[in-house]
Amino acid sequence: MLRYDGRRLHTESRETIVRECLGLDVDFNEWVGRSEREECDLHDHQVLYATVDAYCSFLIGKNLRAWEL
Repeated sequence: MLRYDGRRLHTESRETIVRECLGLDVDFNEWVGRSEREECDLHDHQVLYATVDAYCSFLIGKNLRAWEL
């Protein structure tokens, strides 16, 4: 279960988790994350969304030393 500073974050939004763990305000716009999967080409905003999402996940895992859990 994800905890940060003793606080359980498993029920929080990604925006809250990123803000609490990294101190960043990021808008994970749901319509971008749930866009048409059958499209062959991604729009720039979709690539940006995926990049920010993956990088924030990486930083949180690194900061929490997830490999030791």
